[in-house]
Amino acid sequence: MNDIERLGKVINALEDKATDVSEFSGVLSAVSDAKDKIESSQEFLEAVSGECKSFIIENKNNFDGLQKRLASMQTVLDELADAQARTSANITALDILTPEIFTKTLGQSERVVVDYLIEMDEKVKDVEMVRQKSMKKTNLLILLCSSVIIGVVLFFGLK
Repeated sequence: MNDIERLGKVINALEDKATDVSEFSGVLSAVSDAKDKIESSQEFLEAVSGECKSFIIENKNNFDGLQKRLASMQTVLDELADAQARTSANITALDILTPEIFTKTLGQSERVVVDYLIEMDEKVKDVEMVRQKSMKKTNLLILLCSSVIIGVVLFFGLK
């Protein structure tokens, strides 16, 4: 029985080994699947890395272009600021009629016009008085001349 027992032990040992090999085969299959996935992921990552590099280069070029445009805009802004300063200085140098100055000047002008009108009114009154005196004298002279003419006509007409 010794051989049979040994044979049973060998069979049991072989069955254990078969189980171990089966388990190892499952682990090896899982490692193989993981290796395939890793290789697939590596290919994907390499493709994405290439796209990222292209994107980075494109963005760098865009940023360089933007930087040039910003520098150009800064130059234009500086020129505009200089022009604004010159324009502001020119406007300050101008003698501009502001509402305050207009109101003040208007008041002065109104006073001058009123004074002139009062002066003209006095002159008109003086001229009117002279005219009235002249009219009285003229009327008196006409009356006197008419009386002399009537007296002469009567004197020569009665003779």
